Amino acid sequence: ASKAGDAYPSAHLTIVGSSPTFRDVLPSIMSAFSTQSIELPCSALGSPQPTYSWKFQGFPLRQTSQVKVLQSGSLYISRVEFKHAGKYTCSATNQKGVINQSTILKIYSPTSFVSSSTEAYQKLGLNAVLSCRVTSELTTTITWRQAGSVITSTSNHVFSSSNDELTLKSINRSDSGNYSCTVVTSLETISRTIQLFVQDVPGSDRKSG
Repeated sequence: ASKAGDAYPSAHLTIVGSSPTFRDVLPSIMSAFSTQSIELPCSALGSPQPTYSWKFQGFPLRQTSQVKVLQSGSLYISRVEFKHAGKYTCSATNQKGVINQSTILKIYSPTSFVSSSTEAYQKLGLNAVLSCRVTSELTTTITWRQAGSVITSTSNHVFSSSNDELTLKSINRSDSGNYSCTVVTSLETISRTIQLFVQDVPGSDRKSG
C-alpha cells in the first residue's frame, strides 16, 4: 500500500524576495577631524531584510565602545582617533545575494590659528601687517573683511601669496577698526577678528627724560 504522502507530487522551495541594493552610497573617501564623530552609511534594501557586516583593513571589524554598527547598518565612530584611519568595507547580505562597498577614512588634525592675538598696534604712516596664519593639513582659502565687506588687493591693501597676511600701506587713522579673516577647508570654516589700533607718530607717546 502506498503511503499517504506518496500521493502528493514533489515540490521545490522557491525563495521569494529581492537581492540587496544599497540605499546609501558610501563615498570612496571620507574625512574627519580627530575627536570628531562620524557615521559611515551602509543602509540597504532587500527582501528578506539584509544583515550587515563590516571589515576594517580587510579583517572583520571588532566593535568597541567607540566603534559600533547601528541597526540601520551604518558604522558609527565616536571621537575618532588616527588609529581609525584606513579602509572600511560594508557587506549587506540576504538569501538572494551579497553586495559590498568600501571607503577610505582619512583623519586630520583640526585647523588652528598660529597666533591667538586679537589686537595689533602700529604707528601712523607706517605699514601694518595683520596675520591670519594657520596650521592645517588641508588646502585653505582665506578671505579678509572689514566692516562686513570683502577686502580686495589694492595699492594700499597687499596680500601675501597665500592670503594669510594682509599689509596695510602707510596707515592713517581711518584704518583703525576690526579686520576679520575667514579660513575655509573641505571640513570646516574658522574665523578670527583682529582690532587694529593706529597710534600717534613716533615719539609722541614717549615720556620725556
